[in-house]
Amino acid sequence: MPGNMQTIAVLAGDGIGPEVIGEARRVLDWFIEHRALPVAIVEAPYGVEAYRRYGEVLSQETRAAIERAGLVLFGATGGPESDAIPQDKRRAGSLLRIRRSLSLYANLRPIKARPALYQASSLKDRVLEGVDCVILRELAGGIYFGEPRGIARPCPTASAAASTRRLIPHPRFPASRGSASSSRARAARMSLRSTRRT
Repeated sequence: MPGNMQTIAVLAGDGIGPEVIGEARRVLDWFIEHRALPVAIVEAPYGVEAYRRYGEVLSQETRAAIERAGLVLFGATGGPESDAIPQDKRRAGSLLRIRRSLSLYANLRPIKARPALYQASSLKDRVLEGVDCVILRELAGGIYFGEPRGIARPCPTASAAASTRRLIPHPRFPASRGSASSSRARAARMSLRSTRRT
């Protein structure tokens, strides 16, 4: 394998995931064939498919493929079919646990308005013109990873849910650095907003 070759682990997942990943693969395969993109594709089962085959939402083979890969192309998780999977199995292989194990601290959401799609939006053209931004959301702390959590039924006619907010030292610093780097690369202004209450 060439020194600049990257491995991409492809996890189609559940719901609309396989359909979305199918289209993403068409684009990726085109670049591999026509532009000699130096990547190797490794497909790995995740979610309902993996549970049916291995009894685990995230099998050891898929976990190993993720850890070896330089990039992960992920479809979707959850849906009606996953409701039949025991909760402890779902939690053990959840997307949040994958993020935490890989120290993925940010979720990037680019937003760019395309004139050809203005009519598909409920917003007026004058609002959409020139929209080009990236939202970076922190994923490394807070209520995402708090334990304990769950739903209790104190009596047959009532239920109660609980989540724990886990605070770690300076959890937003990596996300803040990522925001600054992204803004510098785009030669754009940066606005930081904390959603955490003190």
